[in-house]
Amino acid sequence: MVSFVLNCTVKYNGDSHKQLFDLNWKFSQVNSYSASKVEYNDKNWRTLDLPHDCSKDNMLLLPDVDLNNDSLSSVFVWYRKHFEIPGNWLDKNIIIVFDGICDQNELYINGIKVENLRVDNNPIHTNLTPFINFEGMNVIAIRVAIPKKEDLHWQNPTGIFKHVWLEVKDVPVGKSRSLFKNN
Repeated sequence: MVSFVLNCTVKYNGDSHKQLFDLNWKFSQVNSYSASKVEYNDKNWRTLDLPHDCSKDNMLLLPDVDLNNDSLSSVFVWYRKHFEIPGNWLDKNIIIVFDGICDQNELYINGIKVENLRVDNNPIHTNLTPFINFEGMNVIAIRVAIPKKEDLHWQNPTGIFKHVWLEVKDVPVGKSRSLFKNN
């Protein structure tokens, strides 16, 4: 399923606007770094809308030792989203904003690791512009480590448990857009 970043603009603020980015994510309890690749087949993954609190997800309450055998202390899950950027965003900075996400994360855009996200700075703002494909499909992949508990119930929210936004900002006057083009 393909998501297009078009409607649902929620907030304008002068030279920027925020757009809700919660719909049509793919989710799996797979523990394979190949899920970060653009060409990875996630067709059979569960489709869900964010926010998604893994601590309340009954599908994760059953241990799956085959998928998560490299860690005795964490369960690994992946979130993926396919999307295109509208042509009128070409000269903009595109920021993804996580209002709440589990503290052990790895974010990939189009197969490139962007940064490790940390919850001590919620909401988290990450500039995706240098990694965006402005002429076709983009894929965001996020690997989340969820701490295991003895009773398989978590006390704190886990996963991507609050809203996600795309914030689109004008490039400041005097700044070269070439800094943000893909190589």
